[in-house]
Amino acid sequence: MPPSPFPHGSVAPLTGTRRRLVIALAAWLVVVATSCVVLAHTQAQARKGVDQRFALRATLASRFVTTYVRDLIARQTGQAVRHLSSRTVSAREFERAADDGGFGAAVLLDGRGRALQVLPAKPSLVGEDLAGRYDHLRQALQGRPTVSKVVRSAARGLPVVAVAVPFPTSYGRRVYSGAYALSETPIGSYLRNAIATPQSRVLLLDPAGVVIASNAARSSGPIPLRRLDPALARALAGGQQGSFAVHGSAQHFVSTAIAGTPWRMVIVLPAKRLYVSIGGTTFWVPWLALVAFAVVSLVAVLLFLRNATDRRRLAALNDELERLVGVDALTGLSNRRQIESDLVRAVSAARRHDTELSALLIDIDHFKDVNDTHGHQTGDRALVAVARALERALRREDLVGRWGGEEFIAILPGTDADGAAVVAERIRAGVAELEVLTDESLAIHLTASVGVAEGARNGANELVQRADGALYAAKAAGRNRVEVAAAQAPRFTAA
Repeated sequence: MPPSPFPHGSVAPLTGTRRRLVIALAAWLVVVATSCVVLAHTQAQARKGVDQRFALRATLASRFVTTYVRDLIARQTGQAVRHLSSRTVSAREFERAADDGGFGAAVLLDGRGRALQVLPAKPSLVGEDLAGRYDHLRQALQGRPTVSKVVRSAARGLPVVAVAVPFPTSYGRRVYSGAYALSETPIGSYLRNAIATPQSRVLLLDPAGVVIASNAARSSGPIPLRRLDPALARALAGGQQGSFAVHGSAQHFVSTAIAGTPWRMVIVLPAKRLYVSIGGTTFWVPWLALVAFAVVSLVAVLLFLRNATDRRRLAALNDELERLVGVDALTGLSNRRQIESDLVRAVSAARRHDTELSALLIDIDHFKDVNDTHGHQTGDRALVAVARALERALRREDLVGRWGGEEFIAILPGTDADGAAVVAERIRAGVAELEVLTDESLAIHLTASVGVAEGARNGANELVQRADGALYAAKAAGRNRVEVAAAQAPRFTAA
């Protein structure tokens, strides 16, 4: 295997085709990557929007509960002022007031926190300091309406949620506290209708994580969330919004505090329900479309590059074919057709710019004897050797071609007869130095006669005829010599 032309550790330079391929593929990758980033960002923004709207649902629900509790406190305070402000409040009057408020359990305290009345009736509690047993009663004694967490009722010990309101009387501040079954209030009805999405859950929790109301069709009373839904309880401990899984199904939740209460609102939805507008086919179709676009665009880029490469290759082949049409197959010089065309252009340029132009006709002496004596293969080698000698003797801007048989022509732009004679002598001497091997490995020597003519005023044919005349004169004078044609006579036209 031949050694690599590139040093160890170096990389072969990219060809034009490979460079264009690399650039096109890089551009394709940039477009596809940018499209992926834009699509992913758009879908992320859509998901963020869904999360924000989901959180807004919980906020709106909590505002409803806040508003309802405020109205409840105001109504309860008004009832207390109207019905419970007398010096003494009988058990009957207290029971009537509790019924009007819809309470299943209630207490009335004096300004020192001692029970004046208890419902359900329990005479043993009258006169007892209940404020010392319940935080919401103690805060109400300080003048703040207070909503409780889940507590045990004083009379029966059942878990309840109570609202305690302070109110003024002529006999000092009193506190009226009533226990509610929230599922049977408008709050319960609201929770059951707050979210219409199937499999949704809406929960009211107290600070200890006890469910005090929900959108369940039946309420079993306050129950710890850790017993009802351990996975949700753990998830809520980690933040106000997030996800958790139940039996392999993703659930999304949001939690928000309810102002004016120790409670919080929790809404839970299956992720597939929450993200239905941006999931499923809605999610995958844009990506499938992007994949299809990427594949089609890649095929289009490759086809375009292939077509462009084919066009360039075809153009190069056409150029090469055109060049070969004008090249002599044996010597590699311009053939008769091409050199005649070059001569016409050179004459036209010399006449247009009024510059010198000379032509040389070179003929190998006794070439027929070479062919007859040593064979045509030796003759071919002689023609090739002379062609190389001509190329060495001429300038880059000079034109040279095979005129026919053993005869060659050289066209020298910007050169007068004297300069052309010098070049012709250089050619003659270069040919005389050649050694051509025969088939028998014998070295033979060649000579050449050169005819020189200068001037382009009367056209290409006239210039070649004069050079041919000079060549004839060189051969007649003994060959292996240079002859220069007489100066060109001006062409006159009739007046």
